[in-house]
Amino acid sequence: MSGKIQIVGPDEVEAQSEYDGLVVQRDLASIATGSTRMKFIHDVIVDSANFEEVVYEDQDQAAYIISGEMELVYDGRTHVLGPGHFLFVPQGTVYGAKVTKGPLEIVAAYAPSD
Repeated sequence: MSGKIQIVGPDEVEAQSEYDGLVVQRDLASIATGSTRMKFIHDVIVDSANFEEVVYEDQDQAAYIISGEMELVYDGRTHVLGPGHFLFVPQGTVYGAKVTKGPLEIVAAYAPSD
């Protein structure tokens, strides 16, 4: 399979406010390139943002933390994550997340697991 390489500059994708203004998000893959199978996003999440229950039913999530700090609650345990941490969340997995030192800046990819 061949395709066309797409390059997106930092000012080519408009930032969008999500989750009642808690997240400023740039969706680099699906908006800029028209991809329907994956999303690649850059998020900046405000200090003290609290997402008690997060689940992506039909997509795996892979995320890398650039700056800030968060608590990830999964399977009854709390994990403190900061710059350089990577996390992979299989589709259908329920977790909670709270920004403890913000803003939290992450890049993440979402794609079907099949």
